[in-house]
Amino acid sequence: MKRLILFVALVAGFGISARSQVLGIFEQGAEELSEYGRQIAALGMLLNRQEKGYQIIESGLSSIGSITGDELSLHQNYYSSLGAVNRGITQNPELKAFLSTESQILNGLTAALACWRQSPYLTSTDHSYVTRMSSVIVDQANLQLCIFNALTSNDSLTMSDDIRVEMLFELYAHIRDLCVYAQDFIDAVDILILNRKN
Repeated sequence: MKRLILFVALVAGFGISARSQVLGIFEQGAEELSEYGRQIAALGMLLNRQEKGYQIIESGLSSIGSITGDELSLHQNYYSSLGAVNRGITQNPELKAFLSTESQILNGLTAALACWRQSPYLTSTDHSYVTRMSSVIVDQANLQLCIFNALTSNDSLTMSDDIRVEMLFELYAHIRDLCVYAQDFIDAVDILILNRKN
């Protein structure tokens, strides 16, 4: 019987020891699970913050992209508008006067050259000089006309209306000066012919 008591005591001792070890394992496991739960909760909060931060960054970058896209669109519209000539510019009376001045130069020189070719008072050297000078004047008038056409044609030159108007007024001043020069040249040759006639 002693053996039985000893055996029961040993089994009970091992049982209590085993139970306390099992309970200790469960308690330790419960603590670890609790710690893991806190870590998972902290990671969940971190993930939530990162998602919100990502959304903020994404919306900020989207806003920046939208703003720069809108600005790019405004710049593109502005630069494409620089190629178009404002109708107010083309309707300017001085521009119409430019064309009549240019044709006045060409018509005046053409008529004068026809008259001078018939004149017996001009030598061959005089005819050569008069022809060369008339050619230079006509070339200058044609160059001014080409510049005028470029300034008044859409999509040929890209510039603001202010610069376009300024250049057209400068061009008009040049063509007026050329007209005066051409008329002075015609008058000088006519005076030469009259002097030689007398």
